[in-house]
Amino acid sequence: MDGFSNNASQRDEPAKAFAAMLAPVRSAFLASLPDHIAAFEEFCELERDEDRLELAGGLARRAHRIFGVAETLSFPKLGRSALDLEIKLGARTEIGALDGLVTNFVSEMRQALHA
Repeated sequence: MDGFSNNASQRDEPAKAFAAMLAPVRSAFLASLPDHIAAFEEFCELERDEDRLELAGGLARRAHRIFGVAETLSFPKLGRSALDLEIKLGARTEIGALDGLVTNFVSEMRQALHA
């Protein structure tokens, strides 16, 4: 084995160790997504803004947790969608106009499940 191949192998070791360390976190994160998807779909099914407002705080916290983990686990689009949605839900303005953002967010979660 030449020196270059050996050096490349040594440089890959920390990345492999990090990926191994994150494997259980990734598994738990992916296992949590169906529950998150159901919660956000429930939000879209509600017709009254008052009912949506009751869920907004909890959904903003869910989006925050997803944002906090998604990019670390190589889901950058999901992380950005989560942040956008967290900000809009936290502002509680135009609560009835969030269907597009929620639909996009649910789509990103589904894509992560199948990645």
